[in-house]
Amino acid sequence: MLHPPPNRGPPRRSWRRRPFGGPPGCRSHGGSRTTQALAGADILLIPTAVPDAEEGMGDLGEAWQYFASLTSTLQVPARALESGVAIAYANHCGPGFTGRSCIATPFGRHAVLLGDSEDVAVARIPLDAVRHARAVNTYGPDLARG
Repeated sequence: MLHPPPNRGPPRRSWRRRPFGGPPGCRSHGGSRTTQALAGADILLIPTAVPDAEEGMGDLGEAWQYFASLTSTLQVPARALESGVAIAYANHCGPGFTGRSCIATPFGRHAVLLGDSEDVAVARIPLDAVRHARAVNTYGPDLARG
């Protein structure tokens, strides 16, 4: 287990002293992402397989539509920004899946955004830049304090 059950104190695993957290697993990166960042992780590695889906209230326009591809293009950079970590998000591609693996910086931007076909990318993640982003944007620690 990489993070403690709620209200059980800080994590006690050796990953706390390492710059990497994870992998939290498919679709479970919400709470553990925050826990790992607050415990000192600088980079989260998230393997996943997001099914390609679109649905919503079409008669209300695009703002009321769900597009699964927004996970990589919008949600992952937003989570990196609010958590103050870099996120390497390896997503399954091919028929029925969204692809679009990415590497997001703690500044809420993509260092890399791949397409919907099989590909590989590498990005340099300077840990001093990750820690600087965390010092500039204190959303995560502020949220944890309540």
